Amino acid sequence: MAKNPANLWDDLPPNGPWNMPYVPSSYHLFLPLVNSEGVSPNIHAVDVVSGTQEDFTYTCPSGHNAAIFRMNFNAVDGLITPTKFAGIAALPNGLKVQHLNSIVGSRETITDFLGGMVIKINADWSMLSGVDDIIVSASPGDDEFNVRWSVYKSGAPTHLTEGEQFAICLQDSTDGITQACAMVQGLVYPNT
Repeated sequence: MAKNPANLWDDLPPNGPWNMPYVPSSYHLFLPLVNSEGVSPNIHAVDVVSGTQEDFTYTCPSGHNAAIFRMNFNAVDGLITPTKFAGIAALPNGLKVQHLNSIVGSRETITDFLGGMVIKINADWSMLSGVDDIIVSASPGDDEFNVRWSVYKSGAPTHLTEGEQFAICLQDSTDGITQACAMVQGLVYPNT
């Protein structure tokens, strides 16, 4: 690490992780996934009309690329168990985790991180995170369920270009969950 913060860029590897360029206008990404209106990170208490879905996304900004290294999911609810979704019954249709293209109005899936499967219960998160999902029982009160999915451990981070999205796609209502949200972490850097 640089002893003088002004020399930070000189001390970083020349090509950055996975050959992503480090430039002074690059920045770390720590943002919640937000609903289609772009305002709410609340995955709980979402009313999804049958046959539709509500996407919670991070959209790569104009003139930039993004590398998604990690996604975190957190739920707080009563009586969380592996066979429920948060603390409510299993989701009938489940949620998807996807990389979507940049065509607004007709987004298509670039990568389905679950290979056609969906997350219906808490235990299903292990398809992505392995053992990095933990249920913490709080007594008395709500339990907490935390998932940490390190995307880069599959060999590389997920690369998004301008306008592309990283998304959790809800296909069911989540009424009854006390609190739930998701966040992505990574690196954003200008197009070169």
